[in-house]
Amino acid sequence: MKRRPLLTIYSRDLRLKQIIPYLRGRVLDVGCGYTSLPDWTAVGQGYTGIDNETRAIEVNRKRYPIHSFELRDIDCEPFKLGRERFGTVLLMAVLEHLGEPEKVLQECCRYLEPGGRVVITTPTPLGEWVHHWGSRMGLFSRMASEQHRQTFQRQSLEATLAGAGLQMVGYRRFMLGMNQLALARRLRAGADARGRVA
Repeated sequence: MKRRPLLTIYSRDLRLKQIIPYLRGRVLDVGCGYTSLPDWTAVGQGYTGIDNETRAIEVNRKRYPIHSFELRDIDCEPFKLGRERFGTVLLMAVLEHLGEPEKVLQECCRYLEPGGRVVITTPTPLGEWVHHWGSRMGLFSRMASEQHRQTFQRQSLEATLAGAGLQMVGYRRFMLGMNQLALARRLRAGADARGRVA
């Protein structure tokens, strides 16, 4: 496994600390990469990771044999998880890499159990700028920076969620405003993005 830049590891660990309090029920980790998240789940909680990197899936399966890891290109194919449902669907530093984020979020909705939540972290425009220049100096992964397709303001993130049938129910920034965390639930039938029934 190639050694990653120090600040890439540091920022990943900070994101992890932010999302842990929001994990409820079985967890679906979309774009899991080389994950350590199963170490933070409760005994019997259940965890499934999805990623498009073969090596990451192989390493995760060896490290966490009691959990499930699926090789999927989420931008191009459905998750194919059968009747499984999850209390938390997590996209940690994933949305900015997607060509069709609404389509992927719609797929996430399919696997939410009633009352379940989608938990998202993504860079703010400030964070994207810092990441771009930091990657040029070797502080962050240059490959990851080059794979970023879009940046989200709070309003564009909320609109993207609404387009996928999700309502933002929580939001905050962290890492000195360079990253943002959003919580979302499936919209009720007949409700708009703010949860108001038409």
